[in-house]
Amino acid sequence: MQLIPSGEFLMGAPPPVKLATDFSDDLETRLRESPAHRIWLAAFYIDTYQVSNERYQTFVSETGHESPSFSLNPLLSLPSHPVVGISWYDAAAYAAWAGKRLPTEAEWEKAARGDLEQQTYPWGNQPNSGKECNAADKQSPCPWKDDSIDDGFPFTAPVGSYPPNEYGLYDMAGNVWEWCYDDCRRYDDSLGNNPVGPLTIDRRAIRGGSWSGSAFDLRCSRRDQRIMSAYGEALSNVGFRCAASPGDLFQSLSALSNRSN
Repeated sequence: MQLIPSGEFLMGAPPPVKLATDFSDDLETRLRESPAHRIWLAAFYIDTYQVSNERYQTFVSETGHESPSFSLNPLLSLPSHPVVGISWYDAAAYAAWAGKRLPTEAEWEKAARGDLEQQTYPWGNQPNSGKECNAADKQSPCPWKDDSIDDGFPFTAPVGSYPPNEYGLYDMAGNVWEWCYDDCRRYDDSLGNNPVGPLTIDRRAIRGGSWSGSAFDLRCSRRDQRIMSAYGEALSNVGFRCAASPGDLFQSLSALSNRSN
């Protein structure tokens, strides 16, 4: 895990300018990211890597938890690749087993941005060239693929295949979307310290884009959501990583140490 220091950061993006060619759903998608606003977060830890199939299988073996939807799919179940086909409830159960939790949206975005405030992607403003992350490239089966780039993988890639961001975190853009703890609340209502979205609907936020995503999905401010209990094809590009508060992480590590002795 990496320690993300306490402090302010600028979350979100400026309101979009409506063009004559805008589709209403696209405009609504971009409005979800605004207004850009400063918030303060306490220090927290977040996993360096997305949770892999291998690591998730350890959880399944030790707890008897149900296997992911794609556990028998040879394209999506490779041990070093990120686990997919798991619901929000599955991700939360794994996090609890590991003595951690899922990151809030605010925590996730701060971690993704690193020290590059107001930059578009975790690596800066330059577009993805195929060397920065795994997205819908020339090998992708998706009709919206970008034939000008080749990231080396048609589907998921092994976790950590691309350079880390300023905080030493891998795959904060692309590979798989990541479940967050909270759902997508309006930013107008989330100003302040350590904001957490409401938990009043059956959807939760996902962040980061995926192997099947366009450049639009790779931006740090991009927000989407999935039904918490979704399964199967709806989650073929959704995985997660865990977070922890410093005190909670210390207690969980102590408990694990005692359990192994």
